[in-house]
Amino acid sequence: MFPAPPCLRAIASGLALALICVPLTIGAIWAFSIWDDAWFWLLLDAKGTGAITTTWVDRPVMATVWSLLAMTEPAFWRASFVAQALLWPTLGIISAILWTILFPHLRPYAMVVGCITVAPIITKVQMVTATIALTHLLSVVPSYGAFLLLLHFVMADGRFGRAALGLSLPMLGFGILVAEYALPVVIVMVIFFWSYARCAPDPATRARAYRAILFSTLVAGAAYAIFFVMADFSVRRGEVSPFYIFTLGKAHLVRFPFKLVQGIWQSIVGGFVNGLAEVTLASKPGVMAATYGALVAGLLFYGCRNPQHKAESPSGNVISKQDVFPPAIALVAGLLPPLQWAASLGIPSMGCPCDLSSPCSRLRLHSQLY
Repeated sequence: MFPAPPCLRAIASGLALALICVPLTIGAIWAFSIWDDAWFWLLLDAKGTGAITTTWVDRPVMATVWSLLAMTEPAFWRASFVAQALLWPTLGIISAILWTILFPHLRPYAMVVGCITVAPIITKVQMVTATIALTHLLSVVPSYGAFLLLLHFVMADGRFGRAALGLSLPMLGFGILVAEYALPVVIVMVIFFWSYARCAPDPATRARAYRAILFSTLVAGAAYAIFFVMADFSVRRGEVSPFYIFTLGKAHLVRFPFKLVQGIWQSIVGGFVNGLAEVTLASKPGVMAATYGALVAGLLFYGCRNPQHKAESPSGNVISKQDVFPPAIALVAGLLPPLQWAASLGIPSMGCPCDLSSPCSRLRLHSQLY
């Protein structure tokens, strides 16, 4: 095969991400309002924007941000549409960059990871605007941005590394103060920093990795302590309290390991199998959707073509223990908080938080690519 020029590969991969995000954003605007957006729209219509702070008492910082955006009701919804359009592709790009840094020998497949992160495969909440983009994503995206900056600090000392550290900590604190969905991100980054410290090329890098663990843990602990003190869990949605799982009785604690297994299966295999099962060629929309999916897959395949790249880990193998164990541990640990929060909802996970907690841990990607 003829080698694909790097510029064209990048354009193809970027176009694939755009073909996922743009239709979902347009569809979310056209479909507005559905699900949680619908009841919140009715609430604002009935009680006005002043109802935001009295409704979201379990997330006071998020309520403050929403109140600042809600100078008028239409202004709030316009802000949610802008957040929908910007935060989903930003999350995909951050995921791709993290994949490139953490798995440099699998660099050509970074945009595949980015597209999987934002595609409605495991998470199917892309059509919801305010209650996803301005809640989950407003918490998770800054936290993953902080992860990226902390990685820069670990890998590169000097003035820019220290600047990255100084910028990452307030971003991480803000993400946790907005909503509890940033906590799985903290768990994931600590696991990857620990793994990186164990394989650091020199003592200075190892020391910076441990400092990143210390700083991120301290900031996360302080931010969540403030969040927990400020939030009123007794009025609404007590299931996000860290102690909620202990109020459900022994029967739930016994079932929890099985819910964890179900969540892992859904994240690695089940969500993709369910997505394939929904493909149908028996109707015109089904054929159009399958054709559209094939177009995106073709662009990603073209973007991944790099005959000069050797997909081997430093150990000389295509897949090493270093590739498998940290993502696997991150996936399991990152699922624990969302599984607890979703206990009262009767679902294995709350979709967005558990999926966003470890976009770099798509273990099944290896089996698809090789």
